[in-house]
Amino acid sequence: MTEYSRSATDRQVSRFSPIVFLAALFTLVSGFVFARFTVDDAYISWRYGKNLVDAGIWGYNPSSFDLTQAYTNPVYAALSIVPAALGLDMVVFFKLVSLAILCLSTWLFMRLSGRAIVMFAAILCLTAVPTTMVHLFSGLETYLFVVTLALLLICLDQRRFLAAGVCVAVLIACRPEAWTLLGLFPAFVVASLLPTPFRDDAAGHWWREKRTLLAVSVLLPILLFAAIMLWHRSYFGYVLPNTFYVKSAGEGSLIVTLYCVVLLVPLALPLLLGRWRATLFAIAFFLPVVVVYSASKLTMNYVDRFGFHIFGSVYLFAAYALARYGKSGESPLTSISLPVWMRTYPRILFAVICVLYAGASVRWNEVMHIATYTPRISFAHGALGQELAEQAAGLESKPTILVGDAGIVAYRSGLVALDNIGLGSALVAHQGVTPEILDAYAPELVALHMHPVLGVWPDYGSDVIQDWMELSGHEEICDMRLSPVAGLRLYLRENGPLDVGRIAAICETSVERNLQWKYDFARDHLSDPPWRYWVE
Repeated sequence: MTEYSRSATDRQVSRFSPIVFLAALFTLVSGFVFARFTVDDAYISWRYGKNLVDAGIWGYNPSSFDLTQAYTNPVYAALSIVPAALGLDMVVFFKLVSLAILCLSTWLFMRLSGRAIVMFAAILCLTAVPTTMVHLFSGLETYLFVVTLALLLICLDQRRFLAAGVCVAVLIACRPEAWTLLGLFPAFVVASLLPTPFRDDAAGHWWREKRTLLAVSVLLPILLFAAIMLWHRSYFGYVLPNTFYVKSAGEGSLIVTLYCVVLLVPLALPLLLGRWRATLFAIAFFLPVVVVYSASKLTMNYVDRFGFHIFGSVYLFAAYALARYGKSGESPLTSISLPVWMRTYPRILFAVICVLYAGASVRWNEVMHIATYTPRISFAHGALGQELAEQAAGLESKPTILVGDAGIVAYRSGLVALDNIGLGSALVAHQGVTPEILDAYAPELVALHMHPVLGVWPDYGSDVIQDWMELSGHEEICDMRLSPVAGLRLYLRENGPLDVGRIAAICETSVERNLQWKYDFARDHLSDPPWRYWVE
């Protein structure tokens, strides 16, 4: 390295030091607070690996009755086999998977960008946003989807079609939104082979020599998708995940549409910098996504989860485009000349974009709820599931339960569970809650969502369930509280095998712990290290 290049590098590092320091500080604080968060829905996918190892059944329940594809993400469902087979803690395993995804994706972005320090600063700005840390550690596929989509755009920009095909394969196994890539990706490859004024004959000859590579790139995700769908059809009886039959469409929201369009604004940067092929591909991909999001009831949109799908990926691609700007040997098409401040201090642009997104996606009350969510659920749903598992261990005939939450209660109990919302039951998803389904499951314990003032939720077949309980001899036991405004009302069959007193004690503990004012609860529990709550 010459004296000039060394001094230039030193100046570049010094220019980045303040923003890197502040972003790193916010990242550490955000990570400490939100690394403890594990969303209840994560246990749905994890239950498949656990049931396969424990009962030899690939299903939501450890039973061949009412086989259901409750997951939308085969990747994490398949990964859950590893800790289940090795006897590892499921939560710890997936927290480490999250950290591995963060480290590996960061390394790939830095390597592909050409200016690693610029890309590193951009990623630090993104991880400093609480939204990012929430979705990184939630246990769902959100962050994996975001970084893989950004890597796909980068691979398309650099014409790394085999790597792009791998990205598409991962994406379609992660989220249904990615299924449109099965058409968009081959179309992009074909368009890249067409003659243009910007490609000479030598380049065209190169494409002809790579026909096999291109065919493999295109066919890989298509064959994987076909295999997954055929397997689901033959095993579960339905091609689509159960969520397609449960989650209903909304009336359409202009506000959601405009918000999603605003999240696409960072794509203006790579477009202006001449990386229009990958940018147009991104726009073509996200337009139907925006339509679907605006017309759907996004019931699991905690901390802007679906908006983060859009923003996170386009932000990372925009940061890559800025990092590649002016790189030696590159001449992107129709590139403009950036302002001096943007070339010299790109981290200012990164910081401004991330601060604006943080302001749009973070709500103080929601952040407080998410920060204390895992301790609260451990005192309620988690404790109930553990208690049911302990009681069932001493019984020759295992009881069944009905719980409107398809996650940690069912996971920890290890029992056959009927989900009256329908996510964990194909029968309920297609037929609704009926007396016949209730008779088939015959739950000993029933847990219905309730509000302390409004009572039991009136939907999800609660009237049918309550009529059935009157005939089956169930009695109301207690209210288990997740927070001051939410909980589960528990009912037990009279003279059944489950101990009423021990279950009532769970309710008492949940009331004592979870009815604390949110600031008092946060003061008592946020000082704990996050890994204290990395327990399945």
